[in-house]
Amino acid sequence: MERGPATANLEAMLPADLPARPRAVAVLDGILAGRVWADDADRPRALLVIETADGTVYGGGDLTRDAVADALSGVETKSGDLIFGFRGPDDPMRDLVPAEPYWHGEAIDFTERTPTVAEGGVPGGVAIVRIDASLLPRTEWAEDMLHAFGGTERWEAHGVGRGIASDGELLAECLAGPRVRGMLEMGVITRESFRGRGYGTLVSRLVAEACEAAGDRVWWNANAANEPSIRIARRIGFRRERRYDLVALHAPLGSAGLSA
Repeated sequence: MERGPATANLEAMLPADLPARPRAVAVLDGILAGRVWADDADRPRALLVIETADGTVYGGGDLTRDAVADALSGVETKSGDLIFGFRGPDDPMRDLVPAEPYWHGEAIDFTERTPTVAEGGVPGGVAIVRIDASLLPRTEWAEDMLHAFGGTERWEAHGVGRGIASDGELLAECLAGPRVRGMLEMGVITRESFRGRGYGTLVSRLVAEACEAAGDRVWWNANAANEPSIRIARRIGFRRERRYDLVALHAPLGSAGLSA
């Protein structure tokens, strides 16, 4: 998607310290599935970006509680949630959430990776595979990735993936993307019966190295309660951590969800 002045103006309304901000930019750039609402097409002063895969909502400009509620009314997401992350205790968005959330929690953004020394080689009996368009449908997150990226070809263009396989079965996989201004978000999953063997750390390090070899940077987001994800992020060298609050509402918002 070619960026024009309108897209640049919208992006300028997104605070620089917005949690998980690259995802919102990816929606604006047309790389990641989502919806964009602005109060005025020609001279926007308020903005909402909704990532329709996991349902994260990003706001900027002069938003009001009524505008947020109206913009989100009827919006459906694949996760069934609308998730709001807050920049800090004084984030104005805290007062704009249009209903009492059903869930409160914390997440962590990891950035500024320092490459770590590899610990051993590839374990015996398994192989490292590149997750391409043909292999993506066999991954644990295939359905989510296909929705978020819009198809396997777009995944090939904007994503990076590595897996550990044995006898044609993926035991662990790490996916990174979409590529947004030279940054890719990473995520890893290991099949339950193969956890505790270092597979997740290994494929995550390989994906980070592949991205960086291409001149890109990587970042990581984890629920603060997901200790395995946090440990892997630290093991592969992320040295800056930013913890933030977030809440979740059920989507779509009905009349009950719009009440104060």
